[in-house]
Amino acid sequence: ATPWLRAFSSDGDWLAVSTDSGVLKAVPTTSDRPPSLLPGHERAARFLRFLPDSPLLVSVTDIDLRTWNVEQPTLTMLQGHDSYVYDLSVSPDGRSVASAAWDGTVRTWDLTTTRAAHVLQFDGQREPYGLVAHSPDGGLLATTHSFEARLWNSATGELLHRLPFSPPIDPDTGRIVDSWYLHQPIAIAWHPSGTWFAVGSGGRPLQAWSVGGPRDDLRVEPLSWPVHGNALAFSPDGRWLAASVGHYDAPATVELWSLSERRRVSTLTGPRSRVAELDFSPDSRQLAAAVEDGTVRTWSVPEGEPGLVLRAHPERAYSVAWSPDGRRLATGANDDDLRLWDPATGRELLRLQGHSDYIHALAWDPSGNFLISGSGDGDLRIWGTRALRERHAASSGPR
Repeated sequence: ATPWLRAFSSDGDWLAVSTDSGVLKAVPTTSDRPPSLLPGHERAARFLRFLPDSPLLVSVTDIDLRTWNVEQPTLTMLQGHDSYVYDLSVSPDGRSVASAAWDGTVRTWDLTTTRAAHVLQFDGQREPYGLVAHSPDGGLLATTHSFEARLWNSATGELLHRLPFSPPIDPDTGRIVDSWYLHQPIAIAWHPSGTWFAVGSGGRPLQAWSVGGPRDDLRVEPLSWPVHGNALAFSPDGRWLAASVGHYDAPATVELWSLSERRRVSTLTGPRSRVAELDFSPDSRQLAAAVEDGTVRTWSVPEGEPGLVLRAHPERAYSVAWSPDGRRLATGANDDDLRLWDPATGRELLRLQGHSDYIHALAWDPSGNFLISGSGDGDLRIWGTRALRERHAASSGPR
C-alpha cells in the first residue's frame, strides 16, 4: 500500500496517513510510541484533517465519514474468532499474539501488521476451554484440546506433537472418573527454562511433559508431578510453581511449590471462591490471583504472607496480569471492564471500556507498551498503556 493522504495535527504531535488500500494510521512525531492503527475504512480516504487544537481526526471516504481521537488507548481490534476468546499468549519478542477461542481454533496474529498469520484447527470441532502458551524462546506453541495437548511450530503453524491426557482416576475404586469438569484443561504454562510445560484441570494431577531437541526432531516425554491445580503459574526465576485447588463457589487455596525440592512450601488462603488465574510479579517476589468472588489478592513469595485484597470487580474476576515492570496490575472480569491497579497501594488507576462481554484473557507485550485483552465478544483489543501511564503521572503530580 502506498500513502494516499497525509495530515498533521495543529500542534505537530501527530501525523495521520491514509493509504490507497484504506489503511489509516496515526503516527506520533514527538515520542517513540508506535503508530496507532485506526480500523474501519474499507476504501482510501478522500479527506483527512485534524480539528484545530485537538487530537480529533476526521476521515472521509466515498462511502462513509469517521472521527477518531488519536490519543485514545485502544489501538486496534483483532477480529476473526466467532466465539468466546478464552486465552492469549504474546510471543517473547512481542511481534505476535496467539488467541484460543471456543470456536475450536487458535489464531496467531502479526502485531506489526495486525493481520492473522495462522489458524490452527482442532479437527474442525467447536471445543471450549482452548488454551495457548508460547515457549520461552517463542519457537513453539502449546495448546489444549478436550483430551490432549498439542505442540506447534509457531512460525509455520505446523503440528509437531499430539499429547493425550491421562484420564482422572478415582483413588478408592481405581476407575476412570466420568466428570466433564475433571477432564477439561483449565490452565497451561511453560517453565521459564523452556524444557517442560504443564496443564492443569479441575481436580486431577498436573499433566506435564519435558521438551527438548531441534524442531525437526523434537523429543517430548511425560513427567510426573504430585500437584493438583485448576490454575497454575511458574515464577519468572524458575524456582516456584503456584497451583490453586478449589471448585466453583467454594473456598479455594493456593499451593506454592519449590521446584528444586519438589515439595510444597506454603499454602495460601483467603479466596472465597475458585481462583481463575495466577500470575507472579516479574521479580518473583509476589503472586497475584484473580478470584471468582470478584477480588484480586496478592501474597509474598515464598513466605505466603497476605498482601492486597482488591475489591476489583462487582462480578467474577477471571484474569490478572502483572506489567513487565511490576508497577501495574491488569484485571478483567465478568463486568466487561479492564482495570489497571497500582500494586503498591491498591489504588485503581484506569478503567478501560469497550468490550461487550466478559474479559477472560490478558497479556502484556514484553516492553509493557501494549496490553491485549480477549473477551467473550470474540474480539481481541490492543491497548496502548504507555501513553496512559504518562498522562496519569502528569495529572497526579509527584507521589
